[in-house]
Amino acid sequence: MATLPTIDHELLRTFVAIVDQGGFTRAAQTVNRTQSAVSMQMKRLEEDVIERPLLCARIANYC
Repeated sequence: MATLPTIDHELLRTFVAIVDQGGFTRAAQTVNRTQSAVSMQMKRLEEDVIERPLLCARIANYC
């Protein structure tokens, strides 16, 4: 059976801040990071949650 990917809790914390604050800039202030760092974290989250499992499924038909 496939296992779910492990997600860094800091990435989730930043994602929640974006939703709560309504954007990357205000979220960055909330999590004490630059807007650029927040953008990079969301890129990592997207890769971890969306792209990797899809790529794995295409290559091996399972993860």
